[in-house]
Amino acid sequence: MTPEIDERRDAARDDTIETLGLHEPSAYEGFQEVTNLLLAALDVDLTAFTVMYEDMQIVRAGAGAALPDRPRDDSFCQVALNAGDDILLVEDARRDARFADLPLVTGQAGIRAYAGAAVHAPNGLVVGYLCALHGQPRAFSAADIGVLQDARKLLEAALLLLEAALLDPLTGVFNRRYFDDRFDREIRRAYRHLAPITLFLIDIDDFRAYNDLMGQKQGDVVLKQIAMALQGTIRRGGDLIARFSGGQFVVVLPDTNAGYAELLAERLRNAVAELELEHPGASSRRLTISCGGAVAQQTRDLAAGSSLVLAVAEQALYQARRDGEDGSVVHTISEAFGRGDSAVI
Repeated sequence: MTPEIDERRDAARDDTIETLGLHEPSAYEGFQEVTNLLLAALDVDLTAFTVMYEDMQIVRAGAGAALPDRPRDDSFCQVALNAGDDILLVEDARRDARFADLPLVTGQAGIRAYAGAAVHAPNGLVVGYLCALHGQPRAFSAADIGVLQDARKLLEAALLLLEAALLDPLTGVFNRRYFDDRFDREIRRAYRHLAPITLFLIDIDDFRAYNDLMGQKQGDVVLKQIAMALQGTIRRGGDLIARFSGGQFVVVLPDTNAGYAELLAERLRNAVAELELEHPGASSRRLTISCGGAVAQQTRDLAAGSSLVLAVAEQALYQARRDGEDGSVVHTISEAFGRGDSAVI
């Protein structure tokens, strides 16, 4: 695997881990219960659910002897990850050149045997490993492996529940609560890396009138269709679409400057227009969207935080509505404060 592919894979994994909140100390008791059950079922010294985040192996739950967080390169799991192994079994680490020099083997922990199963997020990416470790050489039987795989299924089911709590139940895109948390993180990340970030606030034109004319059930149908069309236009791994409220959606685009933002705003508008959804109460006789965009690309703008970016996106959306339906307006933060002209599409 090339370094470029490795980098893309790791970035996608980190995004997934952040989405599920696995990079932060978890209050989800299900993880701990799984490691407790695995320890009771296998003759080992410790069990753990570890997450491979950035350059660290982070322990999210464990039973038996303590397993500390450590650099990924010093872990059994990193070897499994590099090799793409779904199950990794090590009977005696001291006799295996891949592991003999690991601190877990040579240090106080004195780990000799390891069994690990890759844990997949709902999107299929490996986010970490469910591990069983022992201080003496040990073979793992077919029954042991079956127990490990069954415990892994419980963890993956827990991840499905975590994801479901982040999604809007009607449209299937992320919900407002998740957006609020994720957008704050993305603004902070953009500030640390001095990278631009764009926010779109999208409103379905005359959606209240549509519901009045067609009924809420039909309104729900078109909300799903529009959400899917918008989602299909957002193709990069780190981009985010969420339902903001009612007939509004929000799109977060890390590392996106004003030029690309203008192009993407037009693509989003066209994606909905191409659905050709009838709206008897609209002058155009079809459902359309208005899009307001805010681009933060200067240090002082990023330092002001997420509330400023959202306020500028709301201002741009207001202008798009004032200018007529089925249009987009994109402001940079500095332009919104009179230091330039907005880009009107």
